[in-house]
Amino acid sequence: MRPAAFLLLLAAGCAADPDRFLPANSRGSAEYYELEREGRNWGDVKVWSTSPAGAEDLFEVRFRVRNDGDAPISADLGATYAELNLDGRLERVRARDVGGPLSVSAGESREWRIFFPLPSGFSVEDVDEAEVNWALTTSQGRLTHSTVFLPYYEEDGSLAYHYGYGYYRPWGWGWYDPYYR
Repeated sequence: MRPAAFLLLLAAGCAADPDRFLPANSRGSAEYYELEREGRNWGDVKVWSTSPAGAEDLFEVRFRVRNDGDAPISADLGATYAELNLDGRLERVRARDVGGPLSVSAGESREWRIFFPLPSGFSVEDVDEAEVNWALTTSQGRLTHSTVFLPYYEEDGSLAYHYGYGYYRPWGWGWYDPYYR
């Protein structure tokens, strides 16, 4: 590979949002949920967390919803909140900003982002754990789930910034494969 092409690929990886938090119950960087109600599959949801560039006072969660049903699926923001463990102090926060359409028509797939503001005086670095409780509504009722996120740390205890399959540590680059056992 030519050096210029390698540098271009490296720069593209750096432009991605870092995953500072990984789902606690997943082997990868996202958690997946089947949407089922009364024995019927409505689709699925992929949930993951990234850190918005320059916004150290927000906890961001992304959702990709695929609707395999015959009616729209919508986010229920009134029932969506995060419980953040901030240096041993539990804080419950509601969504402040939302990115993307919050409704998915039948047969479609959409992604949206929900931002949770951190209390004054706290930054993303202070989050020891985050449990995001979220709800979706369909014509058949409400579906609720919760996803727990934990900070992504190196073996030596330092916080790593995960960029897809590569991540940056303060002393250099490393590689992470979420499916490697």
